[in-house]
Amino acid sequence: MSGIRNSSYFKNVEHRTMKHWIPPMRTTSHLLCMFSVMAILGGSAFAAPKKPKGQHWYQGLGAPGNPTVSAHWNRYHDYGQSTRLLKQIVKAHPKLAKLQSLGNSYGNREMWVMTISGKGNASKKPAMWIDGGIHANEIQSVEVVLYTAWYLTEMYARHPEIRRLLDERTFYLMPMMSPDSRDAHFHKPNTTHSPRSGQRPIDDDRDGRSGEDPADDLNHDGHITQMRVRDPNGRYKPHDEFPQYMIRVKPGEKGEFTLLGVEGIDNDGDGRVNEDGEGGYYDPNRCWGWNWHPESVQRGAHRYPFSIA
Repeated sequence: MSGIRNSSYFKNVEHRTMKHWIPPMRTTSHLLCMFSVMAILGGSAFAAPKKPKGQHWYQGLGAPGNPTVSAHWNRYHDYGQSTRLLKQIVKAHPKLAKLQSLGNSYGNREMWVMTISGKGNASKKPAMWIDGGIHANEIQSVEVVLYTAWYLTEMYARHPEIRRLLDERTFYLMPMMSPDSRDAHFHKPNTTHSPRSGQRPIDDDRDGRSGEDPADDLNHDGHITQMRVRDPNGRYKPHDEFPQYMIRVKPGEKGEFTLLGVEGIDNDGDGRVNEDGEGGYYDPNRCWGWNWHPESVQRGAHRYPFSIA
C-alpha cells in the first residue's frame, strides 16, 4: 500500500522481525472497517528506509516514501510504544505538533493529547477532536488516531491539501482514553471482549467491598464456563459448526436451551452469585451526561453521569 519503488532497490530492503503480530480481528466487520480506514487514509505495512541518493519515489497518498518518523502499521502498539511514537512525532515536527497530558489514569499513566496545527493560532481556528480506545478491547481505534497524527505531520510539507488543512484547522488527538486497560488487554489474560471497562475497582453490589464474589472454577478444569439446561422454550441453540457454543435464536424460531449463568458460587453470602467480580464492571462510554440511563436500562452506566470520571 506504500508508494511503488524501484524493484531492484525494493529487493534489498531488509525484512524485519516483528515483536507484536496483529491478532485475529473480532469479526469480519472489524477487518473490513480497518481495511476501509487504511484505504481512505492510506497506509504502509512498513515505514520505508531513507531514499538512496539519486533514487526517485513513486509517491503513494497514504504515506511518504521517506518519512521523518519511521512507523509501522502492521502491528498494534501498547501504551509504552504509543507514547514513544507520539514523542517522536513531536520531536520531529515541533512547529506542527504539541503533546500534553490531561492528567494521570488510575494506573498512573499519562492521558496524552496531541495538538496538530499549521500556521496561525491553534486555539483560534476551527478544530476537530479525534479519540480512540474508550473501550480498550477495541484496539484498532487507537491505531487510527496514531496513524492520523503521523500522517498529518509527515504530509504537511509534502501535500498541498494537508498543508492547507492544517493551516486552516486544528486537530486534537487523544489516542487512548483507557490506557490502563489497553496494557491489561495486551499483557494480561483476556479475551477479545475484555477489558471493556477501566481498571478502577468497583463495588458492584455496594457492600463496601470490591471483587469479593467473582466467578469460580468449580470443577478445577482451568476454565470458567457457563451452565445450560435443555428447555423447549429456551432462547438459545447450539451453533451448527461449534455445538458447544450457544447462539440466540431468531424471532419466531424455537430454541433448545436456557443459559443459567457463569460458573460460580455465592462467595460473600448475600444470596447472589458472581455479582461482584474482580475489578467490577463499568462502561466509560455509558457514563456521559447526555442520554444517560441507569444500570437497569444500560449496563455499565454506573450510579450517575460522570460517576467514574
